[in-house]
Amino acid sequence: FYGADGMIEDASDADYITFRPATNGTLYFAATGPSGGQLSVQLLDMNCTAPVGVNGMRMASGAAAQEETVSSAVTYCLKVAGQAKTPYTLILTQDIP
Repeated sequence: FYGADGMIEDASDADYITFRPATNGTLYFAATGPSGGQLSVQLLDMNCTAPVGVNGMRMASGAAAQEETVSSAVTYCLKVAGQAKTPYTLILTQDIP
């Protein structure tokens, strides 16, 4: 489990979090913010450049959530983007074995 608070400062801003999962399996991640604030989440490679997984980017108003299958042998990068001046809380978690 990982949680963090952040802020999208302007429309060109994005936050990147690199991590290595503890186990193989499904990773769940979500960014939640104020009602009406657009947010997007996307799983990328360790260089934070190329999308990985099958679900792509997820964008929504107020909360954007996604899940992907991950490997504990791989380092990933999670990208959070959205509207200017949008605060958010990010949560990452995996299946409980």
